[in-house]
Amino acid sequence: MLVSVALRLRGSGAYSKGRQCLCIVFLECLFFFISLTAYATEAPDTVDKNNRLVICIQEDVESMDPVNHRSRTTQIVLKNIFDSLTARDANNRVVPQLASGWRSLSDTEWEFTLRKGVKFHNGNELKASDVVFTLNRVINPLLTGSPPLREKGSFYP
Repeated sequence: MLVSVALRLRGSGAYSKGRQCLCIVFLECLFFFISLTAYATEAPDTVDKNNRLVICIQEDVESMDPVNHRSRTTQIVLKNIFDSLTARDANNRVVPQLASGWRSLSDTEWEFTLRKGVKFHNGNELKASDVVFTLNRVINPLLTGSPPLREKGSFYP
């Protein structure tokens, strides 16, 4: 967040280098003191007696369907629920998630090896047919009986 603020300040041309540094130091101090108050007290209304996790987000989640939304907030929530074959690490490199490995067979074909022991919430083990179903659902939702996507995406003309 601080880096984002600093980049916006630099790009605006409204602040000199000295003011940018001062602003960043101020924001860091403010963040530090705010974080201290969070540890010092526990707000009673945030404690859930039913052992549930309660979070606050800036807007409603559009959908619990990982491919049927176009919202950054929804993506952030769903990323904590669903896994993908691959993901990006902090250095933006593609890394394994549900796939333990992959290789290119041609310009249009890839072969993925699925990680062993991955189970759905109901206990069923992840199989290649589950991945095929998901990919088919994204490419053509009507083939799988899924509702059409709300907005046209990259797979649709």
